[in-house]
Amino acid sequence: MKSSTPPLRLSREEKRIVRLLAKGYTQIEIALYLEQRGFTPSSKSAVEKQLKKLRDHTKAKTMFQLACILKNQGIL
Repeated sequence: MKSSTPPLRLSREEKRIVRLLAKGYTQIEIALYLEQRGFTPSSKSAVEKQLKKLRDHTKAKTMFQLACILKNQGIL
């Protein structure tokens, strides 16, 4: 399935979150990882908001579909 949206330009924070997600981290684990290293956003709520924003932009219905779209766009 190809994405009909233009390629994304992710912020540094979004890239960090997406890379951790691709490594299999849960949203809670991502928040803890970021908090331990002094990165922002570092709350589960903030991580969820970032991922929802990406899903909304790509029109991905699931996290799996988001990962597929990001992979197809060369982001992952």
